[in-house]
Amino acid sequence: MKLKIIITVISFLAACVVNAQHDAATYFAKYVTAIKYHQGDGLPVDKEKAFRLMKECAEDGEMPEAMLKLGAMYKLGVGTSKSDKEAFNWTYKSCEKGNPEAFYPLGILYKKGIGTPQDFVEARNAFRKSAETGDPKGEYMLGYMNYRGLGGKQDYGEAVEFYKRADAQGVSAASYMLGVCYKNGYGVKKDKKKSDSFLDKAILKNYKHASKEKQNNKTEVDIIRDKQYQEHKVSVGLFPGKVGQQSLGGNVLGEWQGKQYTFDWSKEHIIEEADLRLVVTENNGKIAGQWFENEALLCNLSGQIVDKVMVFDNAAFTAKDRLGGEVDLYFSQAKLEMLVAGKSYLTGEVESYMPKVKEPGYPVYIVAEKIEDKKSPEPDTIVDKSTAIIVDNLKDTTQTGANSLNAAKVQKQDAVISYIKDKELKFKVYPNPVSNILHVDYNLDKNSEVMLSVFNSNGTVVLQKDLGQGHKGLNTSSVGLDVPAGTYIVVLRVNEEAYSKIVIKK
Repeated sequence: MKLKIIITVISFLAACVVNAQHDAATYFAKYVTAIKYHQGDGLPVDKEKAFRLMKECAEDGEMPEAMLKLGAMYKLGVGTSKSDKEAFNWTYKSCEKGNPEAFYPLGILYKKGIGTPQDFVEARNAFRKSAETGDPKGEYMLGYMNYRGLGGKQDYGEAVEFYKRADAQGVSAASYMLGVCYKNGYGVKKDKKKSDSFLDKAILKNYKHASKEKQNNKTEVDIIRDKQYQEHKVSVGLFPGKVGQQSLGGNVLGEWQGKQYTFDWSKEHIIEEADLRLVVTENNGKIAGQWFENEALLCNLSGQIVDKVMVFDNAAFTAKDRLGGEVDLYFSQAKLEMLVAGKSYLTGEVESYMPKVKEPGYPVYIVAEKIEDKKSPEPDTIVDKSTAIIVDNLKDTTQTGANSLNAAKVQKQDAVISYIKDKELKFKVYPNPVSNILHVDYNLDKNSEVMLSVFNSNGTVVLQKDLGQGHKGLNTSSVGLDVPAGTYIVVLRVNEEAYSKIVIKK
């Protein structure tokens, strides 16, 4: 009896294997037929039939290759109505099934926000998995994410390594970016000969901008100005105890004049400067303003004061890129605060966004003094007396794209910007965009009481949490963000100091 049962089980399993093999062969045949209908290879072109067969292979046959193809058909609207959501879903399912070819397209969907909220962190993860399979496109994109600092740490050295791998497999964009890196000394030592060689490879493959890049002998970084800025950064150490944060209420209205600094992606090198004039007014409790660069109106601004921070957003404008082309941008986030270091400085970071490529623009910082304050005879005490003696002996310095400023003013402005940048590094919130849980990292100089507040776009507090006493060094906290989707300002108060970040709730 037992022998009969065993034989029956074996027969059943054998039948299952045969049926499974038959089903696999059937769906593979359908998959091949779908491709033939799509391409017109041996069969008349019929996009609708191709779509129906591919969908059967993906849904019933659970073929990861078919899932990826089906996602592409939904994305382009081939044989069916275009659906970004379905494109993302099927590409994601193909990855879940272990299809190595699906990681790169999934990364692109995340990066561009197609069928899913834009998420640079997930995009970077997908490109990393693609690169691990040896896909040259994934290697290039992982290099690009490192180069720009999208979805993780900015690292020129890592970018160059992945660009080299992709270049070795014939990716023209990687050749171009290696030319840019060697030209500017990003992640490698400056080398014009190597730069020209990589740009020539890109030119031979008709890569866009490669010819213009080679013809443009100007590097992004002005070596003389960059050296000067690096020297001035040490001035920050001379005045931490003298710098205070002032309330903006009633103090920010008026006309401000100073400089706009555009940095490279590492935020270490100034690549452009412009004379800045900012006119700030108030209308029905809201802040409004006009932003002038080199005396030309760049854009109109609107925003509000939240705690000790002024927030502007969504001011559209057009700018020139370094190769002379026009780029549409808008200020996605702008946080300005007032520092007092002998005199008042309106300063902070302005984040821009390029809607055409759906990526952030270059990091921009500003520092400005109120015009009426500039007439004051009071000395500026941003540096101590010993530094002032050195500064007095410096000659006037000409800045790229700007009017001449005396060396003392240049040093003070550079030092303020460096101070603001260092302050930004002490406070980090992630992920951004955030779904439900927001993580907060902050560095403290000493044990201090810490309070976290979250404001909505109208300046109303939607969340407040006492984080208790933080210890000297790195602290980490997590808070639930049960609020509607939108833009929020997260403010961390440490004693009398306020740190702020803007986050997007998905």
